[in-house]
Amino acid sequence: MSRWGVVGLLLFLTGCVSPLPKSLQMEPAENPSLHAVLAQTDHYVGSIVRWGGTVASIENGEKETLLEVVERPLAESGRPWRSDRTHGRFLVRVKGFLDPDIYAKGRAVTIKGVVDGEREGEVGEHPYRYVLLHSQVLHLWSKQPGRVRSDVQIYVDPFYFYRPYFYYGHHWH
Repeated sequence: MSRWGVVGLLLFLTGCVSPLPKSLQMEPAENPSLHAVLAQTDHYVGSIVRWGGTVASIENGEKETLLEVVERPLAESGRPWRSDRTHGRFLVRVKGFLDPDIYAKGRAVTIKGVVDGEREGEVGEHPYRYVLLHSQVLHLWSKQPGRVRSDVQIYVDPFYFYRPYFYYGHHWH
C-alpha cells in the first residue's frame, strides 16, 4: 500500500472515532425518559439512564458536587441538541469536586447514572420536583461555534457570505 493510502486510511479511521467515552456510547437497554421517571419515580429507582442537557447550576459540597441540568434530547452522537425542547430538570450527584468555571451554566453534558429518587427544590421561587441521579459517567462537551436553528446543530462559516466584489461594485465586462 502506498504512503498516501496509509495516510488516507488513518484519516478515515480517526474520523470514525466518537469523542464520547465507550461507557456512554451505548444507550442502556431500558432508558426511560425524564418525563416517564418523573411520573413514576419509585418504579425507576435503581435504573440506569443516559441523559443529557445543559448545566443550569453547580453546587460543590465537601465530598460531592451537585449539578442541576436542563434536560435536552440527545443526538445520535450522544451530544445534547441545542434546543428549547426539554422535559424538565434533573440533579446529578458526582463524587469529588467539579470546577464551576469549567462546568459553567450552559455547558453541554451527557450523563450515565443510576436513578436515586427525587428531591424537592426550587427554580427561582417556584417549587420544583427533581429526579436525582448518582453519576457513573459524566462527559462535558467542548464548546461549539455556530448558530442555533430549531433543534439542529449547525456550523455557519462566518465568511460564507463574504464577497469582496460587493464592496467594489460589479465591473465585470
